[in-house]
Amino acid sequence: MRGPHVPHIGRLGVLRRTTLLLVVAGVLFLTLAMVSLWSWRTFASSQGFADTTTDMLKEPAVREVLVDQIVNALETTEPASQFTATARPVIESIVGQLVATDQFQGIFHAGVRELHSGLVEGTRSSLIVRVDDAAQLVRDSLAAANETIADAISDDALEVAVGISQSTPVDTTVRVASLAGWLAAPFALLSAICLVWAVRRARDRRRALEVVGVTMVGVGVVHFALLAIQLQIVASLGNTDRERTALRALFWSVVHLLNVQAKVLITAGLVIAIAAAHAGTGQIRERLVGVIDRVAGILARPHWRALACAALI
Repeated sequence: MRGPHVPHIGRLGVLRRTTLLLVVAGVLFLTLAMVSLWSWRTFASSQGFADTTTDMLKEPAVREVLVDQIVNALETTEPASQFTATARPVIESIVGQLVATDQFQGIFHAGVRELHSGLVEGTRSSLIVRVDDAAQLVRDSLAAANETIADAISDDALEVAVGISQSTPVDTTVRVASLAGWLAAPFALLSAICLVWAVRRARDRRRALEVVGVTMVGVGVVHFALLAIQLQIVASLGNTDRERTALRALFWSVVHLLNVQAKVLITAGLVIAIAAAHAGTGQIRERLVGVIDRVAGILARPHWRALACAALI
């Protein structure tokens, strides 16, 4: 009489390695999907770019910088330069209150969205030709259409607009972000396929599901750590406290979607891991109590007590 079939040890090892590779691939594709969605929403979408830019105005330090720019522009305008220089504190207060209103932020949002749509999205279907006097050509064209509008636009603003429209890095960034938007859904689908396949191929599916959840939590924590490091690097570029605060606000506005995605990833991972652990042998409460007892036993050792006392000192 033949006994029960026992799989070969080597094949079990291959299955374990295959499951691990599938989990890693699934998490990698999930990360690529998150980054792709963020890059498309932040740089390629006019609505998303306007939302990100307008969100920066919620920070008082950013509003102060914007107020300085507006007042400085008024000082360079001939009709109002003398009055602005004389009553600068009063004008700064008035402009600051105006910038903080919902009406101004709505106008600012609409203007940024139209600017992004006109200057950036247009590069997707246009042939860029380098012209040294492009700004003057644009001004002459505006003057022919409406001389009042042409006179109202400063040379600096026109140079910036023309520079953005002819910028190769900007064009490349928009094209890559647009392509990433199309790849976000396939990356997410590949991630789901890899993770589901990893669980199905595992000998202990409950344990594999628990590992998937813990891995998702770990990836979310790593994202937070990387964002924190990048925040410190960006903030260090400022020379004053106000500049550093403004740079922090700018950074968090740009990576807001990544921040939300990391939180969702951690929450989903915790739910999956806890559900899988609770479905195993023994209740989740008993397992947690066992972990706490083991940790307490380790900390009760003399050398750990000495290390804790040194840390408290």
